[in-house]
Amino acid sequence: MKNITASLLHTAWTEEEKLQLDRTINFVEEYNGRDFLTVACQYLYRILNIDHIHLGLIKNKASKEYIYTVVSLYCGQVTSNICYSLNKSPLKHIYDEEFMYLPFGLSAMYPEYNFLRKKNFESYIGMPLLNADDKPLGIMVLLHSRIIERGGFVEALINALVPRIETELSSKQIHHSYSLAPSYQSIQKNIML
Repeated sequence: MKNITASLLHTAWTEEEKLQLDRTINFVEEYNGRDFLTVACQYLYRILNIDHIHLGLIKNKASKEYIYTVVSLYCGQVTSNICYSLNKSPLKHIYDEEFMYLPFGLSAMYPEYNFLRKKNFESYIGMPLLNADDKPLGIMVLLHSRIIERGGFVEALINALVPRIETELSSKQIHHSYSLAPSYQSIQKNIML
């Protein structure tokens, strides 16, 4: 699981930012309701007002090429989950980095990536999510039509949420794997016949 990245060490926080970071840590520690993943993305949206936020799981662990979103928000509203390829996207090298931040020029850098062009996204932040063995699990992505400002502060907020998100995603992945196992489905089908 991720540790706070070195880029945070040289950031001077305002009192408001320090207070927000403390609130975020308290939220992570105290939240015990259902669907932490969606609530965490909505929490982040309320603070940052970012156009698009999503959490995704790796669909093919060996190649790390596809992401299946488990939470997707657009302007704070939950949207349908999708499966997409990391190939030719800004995120294709995300597992080589701890934190990716592109403050502007996103759609110009990836003109063939229709999703970015359709929504006119210009700025993004991406962070790889890892399991307990530090193996790739999924990603967290923030996309915005304007510059995502205060990159260090946004990174700190994400880092406060990430350990719990990784734990919840790992649990979701295990549950999803077992609930969709072919042998389980065929056993259930045979029992019902």
